[in-house]
Amino acid sequence: MVLVLRPDAYVAETPNGAFVLTNSGSYTFTGHTIFALLTTIKPYINGEYTLDQLAARINKRAREVAVKLLTGMLDLDIVRDIERLKIQSSQPEVRFIEYFQDDAARTYSEYCSMSALIIGRSPLAQAVEAACRLSGLRTRSVDQTEDREAAPMDSAAMDDVIFVVGGEPDYHSKVEEELSCDHDGVLVHATTIGEAWFCCIGKADEAVWASVTQRLAARRAPAQAPRASPEGRPDDHAVRVLAAQLVHNAFRLITTPSAARGGVNRVDQATLASEPISYLRHPYTLPAQPRTATQFAHRIATLAASPELDEEAFSRHAVSCTGEWTGVFGLPTEREFAQTPLCVCQIEVSATTGGSTSHVTGAGLDFAAARYQASLRAFASYGSTIFDPRQMLDINEQPLVQRAEGLDLITEDLQSGRLAGFVWAYNLATSRPMLLDAVRAFPNTDEGSHLGSAAAAYSWKAAISAALISQCHRMTLLEQTGSAPELDITNIPPNSQLEHYRVILSKIGPVVVRDITGSLEVPTVICLLKGVHLGSGSGLSYLDAVTAAMEEALLSYQASANQQPEYAPPTAPTAPQASRSRLPFPVDRPRTVDSVIQTLHRSGHTPLVVPLDHDPEVAAIMPYLVRVVLSDGR
Repeated sequence: MVLVLRPDAYVAETPNGAFVLTNSGSYTFTGHTIFALLTTIKPYINGEYTLDQLAARINKRAREVAVKLLTGMLDLDIVRDIERLKIQSSQPEVRFIEYFQDDAARTYSEYCSMSALIIGRSPLAQAVEAACRLSGLRTRSVDQTEDREAAPMDSAAMDDVIFVVGGEPDYHSKVEEELSCDHDGVLVHATTIGEAWFCCIGKADEAVWASVTQRLAARRAPAQAPRASPEGRPDDHAVRVLAAQLVHNAFRLITTPSAARGGVNRVDQATLASEPISYLRHPYTLPAQPRTATQFAHRIATLAASPELDEEAFSRHAVSCTGEWTGVFGLPTEREFAQTPLCVCQIEVSATTGGSTSHVTGAGLDFAAARYQASLRAFASYGSTIFDPRQMLDINEQPLVQRAEGLDLITEDLQSGRLAGFVWAYNLATSRPMLLDAVRAFPNTDEGSHLGSAAAAYSWKAAISAALISQCHRMTLLEQTGSAPELDITNIPPNSQLEHYRVILSKIGPVVVRDITGSLEVPTVICLLKGVHLGSGSGLSYLDAVTAAMEEALLSYQASANQQPEYAPPTAPTAPQASRSRLPFPVDRPRTVDSVIQTLHRSGHTPLVVPLDHDPEVAAIMPYLVRVVLSDGR
């Protein structure tokens, strides 16, 4: 066995030693003589000498250090110990593979024994076939992309690589689905959607293309669902370049799987600029089945016992949900919105079957607070409308759907009421699971209105608390009939956010806060600015309620003053009759979540919680996503 320095290794001097960069990573070696020593022995790490032979050529004073250095580089795969016969090759493909592994000649020989099937007849398909032959693959081609009902050839599973080029996106999904059980090779998709090529490479059983097209369609209105664009507009040079990229990516995935992976790219047809497209697997491409009552109870117990999410870790993971093309959410944007006195952020949320994309907004005293609020609302909005019929039951607690086919049609039947489905809900008062009509858990409503009793938070308890408070707030506003006493806000307990809101509102005009707490005994107030009811809020404490009401009033004023109704809170109901009484600011102990649950239960409004987890990929990032409904149908 002889020593060979990786051909992709780049060595540079540093103030404290040497720096080595390879395709696998970068490495630092410290020592004032290390770079000089490495420069001296580098020409001899060429496949001619074993470690012992190389050590014998080095003077005795540096030999021990050199052997230690070479041993370390062997451990890091910077230097490789290989058979002498395996290093002689002038083929560029073999030399490329050598960047990543030592047995490159054998790997390339195996690659050349493989066959590729090209499905399609466009200029790009022809260029892909030519590039495959140049790379060493045997090729054959068929033209079936025009017939969307035609299945791939029965022998397609015998090919090691399959390229589906051009045609409708739905046809690509059909090919992927039919090959998922029989084909364990590489599947490459390329077709034009809009003004760009969408290119995808992976394994057939990974359902990459199905996930991408589902996510892509969900970011557009139904009338704008992705359609294949006419082929032939790009010039021949652009077509050949893209074909070479597709084949090279397949070559890498086959010959260097440890250093390459599949993925999706969007390539602009005019500039050939390529951008990677991130996506989450769509729930319809994943296995699913309804839980039993016991399994559901265990799921609730697990969520309740799980730790609070770390804010920084959550922010990093949530990035995978966003993207311009296939993200569950669009990128957070401030648009042209006024950013004073409150910062405002908006996020686009994916459409569901039969719906269109929606938008949620968040506001706060700084950009971070606004984006935080918008992000949580985006998760709540999405979780409220995405559901999987395979996770539902019928009234007899049997699976509603027996097969995975036709899920979009089944979803439409559920939304229209032609089909009744049920999901498990957890009775917060009795701690028992019960069946709930799926329409109540996942309402098909107009933009934004489904958010009411849904919430996302960093912990299970916080999510339930937010959803409960939302329900209590709505019910309290509906039941108000009497007069509302004014609360003295001149001597509020220390709270920097609330004080900030109070000072800003006071500079605009007279501010009055009135207590409208009702039979549920959840602190609820309204905020009037210049005598106009602009905001309301509820909370476990009066501090929380007044803070929420003042924030809503301030946001209402900002939206009106700047003529930007897009982020204005919902129209406030008619203010109750003013009372002449003025009460000191309440400093009682805050309510607890458990006490609110028991109050609702005694009032005949038993709260039921439904985890909004029908998209497993999203639920893994935000597990504390819930809807609270009331047993009396509210």
